[in-house]
Amino acid sequence: MGSNILKSPWWFTEDTFEKLINGQGSITSTAREMLAVPTRFNADFDNLISIKTKVSGYCYLGLTSPMSLVENGKEYLKGGFEQIWIPNLQPSQVNILAYGDVGTF
Repeated sequence: MGSNILKSPWWFTEDTFEKLINGQGSITSTAREMLAVPTRFNADFDNLISIKTKVSGYCYLGLTSPMSLVENGKEYLKGGFEQIWIPNLQPSQVNILAYGDVGTF
């Protein structure tokens, strides 16, 4: 991996993953719209990683909110998919099950 993907604390549930890969349109466009991730936060949005945690801990789970596509813009991303925040996740705490371009999932 070219960057430390675990520095990103945002993850999503297996149910959300299934909705992404089985949804209408591309995985990238579905993820951007339903996870409400504007281009300014993730320009490419072209890789997915699947992990299994090896340790117990805590996380926060909730639905993503609608968000402006561009700063101060009138176009909104829908949101509505479940997303997880896992603070301070370390490489030693996970098994990486899959990593790659969205086209491989």
